[in-house]
Amino acid sequence: MEAFAALQDYLETLLARFGVSSGNEHINRMANIWNQYQCMVTFNMSRSASYYESGTGRGMGFRDSCQDLLGFVHLIPERARERILDIASTQFEDGSAYHQYQPLTRQENADIGSGFNDAPLWLIAAVAAYIKETGDYEILDEPVPFDCKKGTEEPLFEHLNRSFQFTVTHLGPHRLPLIGRGDCAFEIYRKICPSCIEEISDIHRTEPYVYSQMVAGADAPRFGEAKNSWLTGTAAWTFVNLSQALLGIQPEYDGLTVDPCLPGSFGDFTVERHFRGAEYHIEIHKPTGVQKGVRWIELDGQKITGNQIPLIPGKKEYHVIVQMG
Repeated sequence: MEAFAALQDYLETLLARFGVSSGNEHINRMANIWNQYQCMVTFNMSRSASYYESGTGRGMGFRDSCQDLLGFVHLIPERARERILDIASTQFEDGSAYHQYQPLTRQENADIGSGFNDAPLWLIAAVAAYIKETGDYEILDEPVPFDCKKGTEEPLFEHLNRSFQFTVTHLGPHRLPLIGRGDCAFEIYRKICPSCIEEISDIHRTEPYVYSQMVAGADAPRFGEAKNSWLTGTAAWTFVNLSQALLGIQPEYDGLTVDPCLPGSFGDFTVERHFRGAEYHIEIHKPTGVQKGVRWIELDGQKITGNQIPLIPGKKEYHVIVQMG
């Protein structure tokens, strides 16, 4: 029981780095517990421990691990930093990358190797998310090898530069980036939120508290049945969508921006957010019918200009009131 209590205390403390209190039980349940927990599990295991995939067919995904990091970086930023440098070290000198590689050999899988031209760009997205969360620009100067070969080290920024150059030099006939074999779903939050569709679990056939990789369409023999729960990039993307696009709490290079976008009937809500070593207590007033737009923001009793909460050196607690309209 002592070990269980310690685990419970650890998880409660960790997941408290982002919390929302609203009139929508599905939003509260997913944002506060299950979506964040799934992001942590997916970050830890990538695609190498799925009960849907086995053998040497999966492992660590270059693109997968980068997008997993987007939903995890606010929880344990130092581990996200380690993962970024680890992923970047498998990149090739021309800027391309394995789609998936085995974590022990750090070489491509027998079945799934390269040919996904979008993979290098995800490293840029991961590093940008990390810097926005932490303000740690020094990571750009970290020496990182190419293809895990000693003597090939270059600053991480050069890896990002080569990611970009690889993309812009691999264009199709319409001068758009080639996606290769990795072309892929816009998702509508309410329709895929596990908590919202719990009533059809007998059709969905996966856990009613975690996201799945896909759901069979109307033409499929098992319409509505889900596949690949737990270890999927859907977890990170839906948390980013929920926390940043819908609830509007957006980490930026110079501070937290507040810009919610919610249905007119959603109502007021509060958010607790740990950011750059400080605690943010954000109270958002949303009149009925208003979907988007911030009228004013008050920080510790004083109105500020714009909708970005300024970073104040040494400050450990921010009390924020947001009026939408």
